Amino acid sequence: MRRFSSAVVIAALAVVAGCGDQVAPTATAPAGPTPSFSRGGLPVGGPQYSFSISPRGGVYWVGQYLLVVPPHAVCDPASSSYGPGTWDDPCTPAAAPVPITASVTTIDGRDYVDFKPDIRFVPSSSQSGWVTLHTFRLAAIGGRGDLRRFSILFSDVPGGPIVDESATDPTLATYVNIRTGAVWRRIKHFTGYNVHSGMIDDCTPYVDDGCYPVGTVITTQ
Repeated sequence: MRRFSSAVVIAALAVVAGCGDQVAPTATAPAGPTPSFSRGGLPVGGPQYSFSISPRGGVYWVGQYLLVVPPHAVCDPASSSYGPGTWDDPCTPAAAPVPITASVTTIDGRDYVDFKPDIRFVPSSSQSGWVTLHTFRLAAIGGRGDLRRFSILFSDVPGGPIVDESATDPTLATYVNIRTGAVWRRIKHFTGYNVHSGMIDDCTPYVDDGCYPVGTVITTQ
């Protein structure tokens, strides 16, 4: 899979390219690939999206989210295990396209993207083999407030309990680009993920009390 350059969708998924300070809610998480977004041509459609993930991989729009899948990264649903504790188990890559249905909704100020069927991805120690999920939050630009509110977290169903998978696996931490508003993370499986809608709060990071997110690290690329 080719390496994607750093870039981001602006406002309602209008896009500007750039690279800058990236903030990870988990301090030990390494940086991963970030896709480039082309100007114009915004995705359209209702709250549900249907597509197939090719064995060759690809980049898939799902509402305000972008799913980036390297080649041969999807475990064959017919033979692979699924569930907590299996995310890093070896699996046979799918040899045929895997049909996916995704829905996007907002519940109590959090945006959810939910994928069906339940599948997981081929484990990889190389960042080039990671499946990543990307979105954009205007409120993240400038780094105001606790950036952990932009974390992309696992939720089995929209509106259900939220799990921070990076607490046990730092490669699953969310990264926030405070110059462009790009938000992204590695994912090891479907079903659903969510991120706060990104309301701006009035405080200056690293100056006002409570604005410095504990455990956050800033890296420059």
